[in-house]
Amino acid sequence: MNATPKTPFPSSGRHAAAKAAFTFLVLLSAGWIVLDSNSLPVYIVCFCILCNMATLEWSLLLEEKKKLCHRWLILLLGLPYPWLLGFDGVRIFTVSVLGCAYRSGGQHEYPDPWNVAIAFIGFIAMAALLWEMTRSSEPEKSLASVSTDLLVSIVPVWFFSWGIIAILNESINLQTLVFDAWPPAVKIILIALSFNAASWLINRSASGFLPRGHTSSSPSPIRKPWHTLMGSWLLVSAIWIIITVVQTPLFSLDYEHTPPPRIEILRALLPQSLTILATVLAVACMTACGNRVCITLKRSIGLTRHRSLLPGLPGFVPLLCGPDFAIAGWQLLNTAERLFHYIFT
Repeated sequence: MNATPKTPFPSSGRHAAAKAAFTFLVLLSAGWIVLDSNSLPVYIVCFCILCNMATLEWSLLLEEKKKLCHRWLILLLGLPYPWLLGFDGVRIFTVSVLGCAYRSGGQHEYPDPWNVAIAFIGFIAMAALLWEMTRSSEPEKSLASVSTDLLVSIVPVWFFSWGIIAILNESINLQTLVFDAWPPAVKIILIALSFNAASWLINRSASGFLPRGHTSSSPSPIRKPWHTLMGSWLLVSAIWIIITVVQTPLFSLDYEHTPPPRIEILRALLPQSLTILATVLAVACMTACGNRVCITLKRSIGLTRHRSLLPGLPGFVPLLCGPDFAIAGWQLLNTAERLFHYIFT
């Protein structure tokens, strides 16, 4: 008697509609970024859509796996937070619509509605944590409820949203609401995703040439052998160095006088190459830690493997965890550097 294969999501009308909607939103977001890559609201909306899709996919997965969870709490904590933080970070509402900024603290000043909403969501999270831990006499059930309801709503959606907005704020021009160049957050996301893709590709291609036990099928680069990590780092660094070389004015054909000598080109390229190598290495290490956290979180609540609602991806939550830690870590290092400069100068 042939056993029917188990599918992560049943082929019901609701899940089929969710797959179609997810695919449409991803294609729409990608096309929107390509057509209007200099608009700040475009990045904010696309990042918020990505976070919302991760929350919706996780709630559908827990429902299908019949895990102990409250879907309404997951949706309440996960869906509005990126939008509230995005609007609060760039002040799109107060600048472009009202033409003024809310201020708080004065006698006749109005409180900022976005800050109030974010504080309210945080209060709900703390109240839900207390309620989940005290309503059941069995510690295992309480811990399972907290894991499924709160952790998956905060990791990585809250951290990802905070890191994105923190970096975007450094590239914002509130008068025109446009970017001067690609925001650093987008570059960090691309480096993190390309590092994961390169590690998977190198590990798969080198598996036939190495002895047994030297490869790993784990989706986390931190579990892979050293040759995969080094190869991924060098491959991604080489790609970004090539992109930098192509975009460097020294290599343009439009010279005012004569082309610069090769030694001058090498001198200009060497510092950029060393900076790219160090940057990719730092982002890769933080990406590997984020992937490891995602795997540990899924295994702790009994979810080993699942496929995404978007075809061809392992899941939106694993997709966010790597860039999540990279962005948050990058912003933390940037803040620490500014604080060090402020204290000692």
